Amino acid sequence: MPKTGSILYLVLRPFLRQGAKVFVSRHEITGLENFPKHKPVLLISNHQNAMLDPVLICYFSPKQLHWLTRADIFKNGLVKKLLHNFNMMPVYRERDGVGNMRDANTKIFEECYDRLEHHAVVSMFPEGTHRGKKQLIPFKKGLGRLAFGALESKPNMHDLVILPVGLDYSDFYEYHPEILIKFGKPIEVEKWRNVYQVDSAKAIAELMDEARKALSDLMIDVQKDELYDAIIQSRELCFELSNSRKLSEQFDFYQKFIKAFERDGRAEEMSVKIIELNSICKENGFTTSSMSASKPKANMMALILGFFTPVYLLARILFLPIEKPIDIFIKNKIKDPLFKNSLRKALWTFLVPIYLGIISIPIKLFTHCSWLEWCIGLLGILLAGRIAIGWLRAYRKFQSTNRWLSFQSKNSEKKKNLESLKKECSDYILSISK
Repeated sequence: MPKTGSILYLVLRPFLRQGAKVFVSRHEITGLENFPKHKPVLLISNHQNAMLDPVLICYFSPKQLHWLTRADIFKNGLVKKLLHNFNMMPVYRERDGVGNMRDANTKIFEECYDRLEHHAVVSMFPEGTHRGKKQLIPFKKGLGRLAFGALESKPNMHDLVILPVGLDYSDFYEYHPEILIKFGKPIEVEKWRNVYQVDSAKAIAELMDEARKALSDLMIDVQKDELYDAIIQSRELCFELSNSRKLSEQFDFYQKFIKAFERDGRAEEMSVKIIELNSICKENGFTTSSMSASKPKANMMALILGFFTPVYLLARILFLPIEKPIDIFIKNKIKDPLFKNSLRKALWTFLVPIYLGIISIPIKLFTHCSWLEWCIGLLGILLAGRIAIGWLRAYRKFQSTNRWLSFQSKNSEKKKNLESLKKECSDYILSISK
């Protein structure tokens, strides 16, 4: 019987899922109704943010996932065992220096076929690498080989589907990003079976093209490099102009603008203005959305922040013994910036329960409090931590708002010009996004 699930995965997933929800400032998952529950599934996703990509999809997927992962991380015996316990399988590349690389990968693919036959969800990043850029690069051939290899190996696997999943981050490097996960419509592999039997190369190419297009539609896939900076910097303005508070609807408006922008004759001219708008805002420490803020709103934010400041300070003191070592370790040991958020999230998720155990057990022993009081104390510490995270997010917005109010009071002419520039950019975005 092939491996179709993991007890360790099952036990840790709810706990880690809560950690993921704390880590992000806002998240939304759409299209879960598209997830086939009783079919073999090849799940594919864009790969932009290192280890965080598979971790987040695992947390929010309704079924356990079996990831094909680069083989070099399996070298350590203990790590290898742990990864296998999380349903992960190695894929070997030339740089791994494996003499019988093809045979080793063939064995792994055969394991995939067996798992798929028992309705497991085999997952992969068809781009073959991660990069901090909102752009889908050409797929490696592994997806086509795996899909048609499964059909050949298991003739009764006529219901095999490819499920595209799009990931979008507000930022790859900030502490608490917004994250949207979009599950797309399944793609049936069976419809290429006859083509594959006649011309395998044609079938693989057509399958890969359809899968790539389906995934591109679920993410921000910038096609024109010369417009990339302007497109990325227009995100906040597009979200504001969408007239929606839902992350998925804001994303849809932004994506619609991008597709129109890349076709529009004025794109290069307006890209200069969008970049100029964001550059002025950044230089002065506020965002384009802060330009809509008012003094009464800032006063209300100050009142709320002031009320919760004692809780924030208490939480910072309580969690300082693990916060500082984590930050120092990441700063000194992690060279790839894209891995920093992944590791930060993992360390906080695993170390917080250990840390709380270390500080709470002596309290229980020396204060002679009841178990109920002890549990309430633990929950209070966790709640204080959650409030502190929310306080910090709100404080950053408050800072941005205050800087804008200060800017407009001191620079009336510059304020007028900046508002005029924002209006021009906003009107343009709305005009081509209809």
